[in-house]
Amino acid sequence: MTEKDIKKKEMTLGFLAVIYGTILLLVITSETVYFFKTDGSDGWFYSLHMFTNQSNFFIAVWFACYGVTRFIGQESKFSKFVCNRILITVITVYITITFLVVAFVLAPIYKGHFIHGIDGALLFTHLVTPIVMWIYFFLVQGNGNLKYRHAWYILAYPICYALVNLLLGAVLRLRNTAEWLIDSESGDWVYIPGEKAYAYDFLNPYCYPNMFLFVLTILGLATFFGLLGMCLIKFKRYLVKTFY
Repeated sequence: MTEKDIKKKEMTLGFLAVIYGTILLLVITSETVYFFKTDGSDGWFYSLHMFTNQSNFFIAVWFACYGVTRFIGQESKFSKFVCNRILITVITVYITITFLVVAFVLAPIYKGHFIHGIDGALLFTHLVTPIVMWIYFFLVQGNGNLKYRHAWYILAYPICYALVNLLLGAVLRLRNTAEWLIDSESGDWVYIPGEKAYAYDFLNPYCYPNMFLFVLTILGLATFFGLLGMCLIKFKRYLVKTFY
């Protein structure tokens, strides 16, 4: 490709990134506003509490920033930060986790739940966004060195997320003295007032018969995050070496 063709491709990618990032932000915002208007308790906060919406928010902000860098120039510190291969790999791992958890745990494809239960905002946050981000992961060359040890960076946010989830769950549990029950419609573990304390049941220690299994699950998830990160790092390094 000539320099002119490369410039045209980057401008096109930037323009499309701004459009999709804006749409995604509107989708996340509308979902949060919907929960705020329809839920009289703290349930609206659950929309912001979900890893799904947080990972999609990261992607939306990155898309918007990436689009801006294509127009302001690529030599600025901001542009180099946004297009850093470590950052691109990290957010790709997060949105991939969002897809995998929904597709194989929360609404398993092999049971037919994923296809029949995904629509509206869920379509964007669980399916479209991962696909779009995978495309950009493949097409955007990025800058900076990418090493296997950078997989450790990927674990920073998930660990913080799990800790905050446990803290919020403990606070809500102290605020409510009612016993646990399972909601007959959603299947979620909730308090009798109907307030969901933990974002996901697999991050709820009270859903396990003992603390050992809970810790084992958390360690397993962290290991999976790290291994997925290493796989994407290896793939990105291959792309840099043979494709770009």
